[in-house]
Amino acid sequence: MSKQNLLSLFVGILSILFVLPSCRVKSPKVNYPYQSTNIIQNTTRLSQNMDNLPKLTLEQKEANEHLRKFASCLMLELIKNDQGKNILLSPFGISSILNLLANGANEQAAQEITNKMGSDLQTLNSFFYLFGRLMPDCDKQVIFSSSNSIWFNPVLTPSQAFADTIKKYFNTEVFVRQLSTKKTQKEINNWCKLQTHHMIPTFLSEPLDENINMFIANAIFFNGEWTVPFDRKDNTWEIFKCFLNNEKRVEMMHGDEGIFYSRKSNGYLISIPYGNKTYKFNIFLPNENISLEEVLMDGKCLISTKDERCKVIMPKFDLTYEFKNIDKICKELGIDALFEANALSKISPKLSCGNISQKARIELNETGTKASAITTAGAFQEFLPPTIIVNRPFIFSITATDNDIVLFMGCIYNLG
Repeated sequence: MSKQNLLSLFVGILSILFVLPSCRVKSPKVNYPYQSTNIIQNTTRLSQNMDNLPKLTLEQKEANEHLRKFASCLMLELIKNDQGKNILLSPFGISSILNLLANGANEQAAQEITNKMGSDLQTLNSFFYLFGRLMPDCDKQVIFSSSNSIWFNPVLTPSQAFADTIKKYFNTEVFVRQLSTKKTQKEINNWCKLQTHHMIPTFLSEPLDENINMFIANAIFFNGEWTVPFDRKDNTWEIFKCFLNNEKRVEMMHGDEGIFYSRKSNGYLISIPYGNKTYKFNIFLPNENISLEEVLMDGKCLISTKDERCKVIMPKFDLTYEFKNIDKICKELGIDALFEANALSKISPKLSCGNISQKARIELNETGTKASAITTAGAFQEFLPPTIIVNRPFIFSITATDNDIVLFMGCIYNLG
């Protein structure tokens, strides 16, 4: 099969990943035991012959198309919520976390996730496994890695079925730790720093909440050299038209070798290849009267059609973005049951999913692009009812139990 067909998901991810809605451009400085075990090493070097890569099944191709649409939906919601701000996210990282959680979710929660991703769970598992196995090191000038870690409190014992699934399909390290300690916070941050090659040295600013009994992290790292590097001597300072028509002078790179574009009715799709052209960086530049929201609503606009050579003048930049309420947007997109009580019952009884968040960074300059993302999800388990301490002014009453007739009522302000 062709490279384009096999790699269409990643092209879609890169297309969604790099969006500049405003001008805040920064020039870069150029059987498993429950213990720490690297279950699948994702550093295995693969054949350099792309013709030997297995073909995607029809079901996996359909899943790919739904994942592309899901990426556009995520970006569209972010632009609405953070209008005028520079945005960066990894749809692949978010989809990976949701796919992993679906394997431990009850029937309703798993169904909502698979419906949004457009395929059954088995197909999605094999798709992400296939992608994770095929992409690392398929281009000597590009590094790509995707890995997961799961952190359990000692009080939580995951089901054997879930343990078997993550061992079979996911590049996962498993740790058993007291999650709410500063020591574990430091260890998680060190894991994030290592997996992102120091691009994201700190993810947790404080220890995890004491109610969290499971913490999942996905890390993605991409480092690609341009097929034809830009020459820094050609750089110029040009006007960038920012959000609300503000103008700023920014450093622009000039390139004209191996760069292609497709003319669309609503703008230009520009493609700049990395390495042996397995990967490419895509820019969609809308016509001046077209908004970024309108572009994302047109799912086909980010797919290349007829390519012609062009010259490009583009900014270099360094961008970091934190996406703290992915769960909120998931609910808006129809994934609700995952965040209800007992949603992760196939991992452990009464386990529920809490906040999902992501931190991403990209550096783009004359030599190429480095990008990384950490996506996490916390889960908590209700072992005991909450303890409520009555230690401040309160209202009280005595009522008849069956019909709540109020016999006495009062309030307490002072005691002792």
